[in-house]
Formats: sequence, structure tokens, C-alpha cells
Amino acid sequence: MKVLFTTDTYHPNVDGVVKTLDLLERELEKYGIEVYILAPEGSETKENVHLAKALPFLPYPDYKIPLPFELEFEVDIVHNHGITITAWEGLIYGRKKNIPVIGTYHTDVIDATHYVNLPKEVAARYIRTLYKRHDITLAPSYFALKKLMKRTKLRNGFVFPNPIDTSEFIQSKQKSPFLLHVGRLVKEKRIDLIFPYLEKVGMPLYVAGKGPALEYYKKLAESYNAEIHFLGYVPDEELKQLYAKATALVFNSSFDTQGLVCLEALASGTPVVAYKETAFAEIAEKLGTVFWDELSFIKAVKQATTIPQSKLLSIAKKYDIQVLGKKIVKLYELMLERELYKLL
Repeated sequence: MKVLFTTDTYHPNVDGVVKTLDLLERELEKYGIEVYILAPEGSETKENVHLAKALPFLPYPDYKIPLPFELEFEVDIVHNHGITITAWEGLIYGRKKNIPVIGTYHTDVIDATHYVNLPKEVAARYIRTLYKRHDITLAPSYFALKKLMKRTKLRNGFVFPNPIDTSEFIQSKQKSPFLLHVGRLVKEKRIDLIFPYLEKVGMPLYVAGKGPALEYYKKLAESYNAEIHFLGYVPDEELKQLYAKATALVFNSSFDTQGLVCLEALASGTPVVAYKETAFAEIAEKLGTVFWDELSFIKAVKQATTIPQSKLLSIAKKYDIQVLGKKIVKLYELMLERELYKLL
């Protein structure tokens, strides 16, 4: 079997989509599946990566807008992980070859229209136009799927989480008194949501990551009597240490469709304190670590310290690449056999 991944982001970018592509490619190869990748120009290249010419995306220089690109190789399935020209090229190719085309909705672009000064209604129509042409649409969480279906009225959606590799993370029985936030520094992550609560909790917040909103958050942090440290980009090995030692990871973003950083924290034996209107709230509610105001935040942090690491690790293992790898292979097989009804 040969599979084409199309994407709007690839190495050297470090984000959830890139991590997902890396893990899926590595795992699929174990099943003898060949993976090809179509990515924007400027991405790192290797033998199975094909680059489409691209223009700079001025609001966010780390990303580019691909231009039309004619695919010249043979595959059995197209799996679109982007939403721009690469996805349309994947659709055109799939229809031309009469092969299945799957789309994964990684990024809630309807809530990111401020980057391109576009009304949300227009973005929703675009997403509907794109994804209704896919054989199936995958969303990484029930939260993301529900929001997507409500806004676009799509009827071809399924939940399929993005994976992590639990073996990559370490655990520490000795926790340090600090909270951690990991991710790109953009306004839609709403990192400042907990700034007013930190003084009452009595723990510093370490913010790991970079992005265009760094100065915005730094300035906001100065307004609060709290200890907030912006660490910038943190290399993987150092980040694993932070995950393992933190009292809890905090997750405020209703923009994220899953929150891979939350699963990475669980795989490190570290609980996650999540805002109620987020994808991870589905899991955090069961752990008693959801918050919606100052009092509930304080209670959630306290509750987080009582959860056994074994419980956190057992949750993380459900999202391990070895578990989800088997499921994506089965999905591809059902698509090739035209037996989509078996997913219902």
C-alpha cells in the first residue's frame, strides 16, 4: 500500500501536525506501507518528501501558502492533513485516480481568521466546501468534531485521535512546585487566562514555546503579581524534564483540536489542569481537573496533586502510536475495500 500525506506544515516547524506525521510515517512503515509527503517549499527534504512552490504567510512567517502542484507519483490513498492548495491537489489527484481521500481537521482555522482578516462565516463555508469532497473527515477529539459539524453541517465526520509515543517520555516521583504551559505563543492559546489566578495558587508558571504573541504575553504578565517565566523554545530533552517535574500542565486553549501536549504530560506522569471549553476537558473532567474561574482553578491544581501517576500513564497509553497505528492501518484497508460502513 502507498499513502500520500499532504500538509501545510513540515520540518523545520515544530507543531502537532508535524509530530503526528512523523509518528504515522514511522509506524506505517512497520506495516510495509510506503508514505509520500507533499509539503510547502522551504520544508526539509528527504527522498519521499515532495515540495510545492509556496509564498510566505506574512502574519506568521514560520508558515507558507503552497501554490498549485501537479502530483506525479502513484499512491493508493490520499490523506490530507492540511487545508490549502496541497489538500485540493490531493483531492484532484484522488478523484482523477478514483482512490479514497481522507481529510484530518487538525487546526480550527475558523477561530484563526484574524490572521487573514476574514469573517468566520466565510471560513466555515470554505471548510465545508473542502471537507465535503473527502470520503471521510477525521477530527482528533469529540470536542473538535462537534464544533466542526455544528459550524459546517458536515455529515462525514469521525473521531480519530492523533498519536504520541509514550516510550519517549520520562517520569519523576519527585515533583517541583511549578505549573507548566507548552505550545506556540499565539493569542488564541489564551495563556493569560490563568495569570490572575497564579498568586493565589502560589506557584510560578513556566511558559515553554515561541511565537508571534511572545511580547504580547510578556507585557500582560507584568500586570500581575505573579512569577511567570518565558523560556522560549525548549529542546526536546529539556522539555521532557520539565514535563516530568511539573506539578501540573495548564491548558487553556479552545482553539486546539486535541492538545497533544496534554497527552505528553500524562505520559510523563504529570496531570493536566484544563479550561472547561477545551478539547482536553473530555479527559480532565474525569480526573477532576477542569476549571472555569479562580476558585475552580485552585481546586483543580490541588486535585491534580492527588492523582496517581499510574492512572495518568494508563490514559496516555490509549493514545500511543502502536495502538493508533493499528487502527489507522485498519481504516486504510476499509477505505480501499470500499467498506466504509464498517466504521459505523
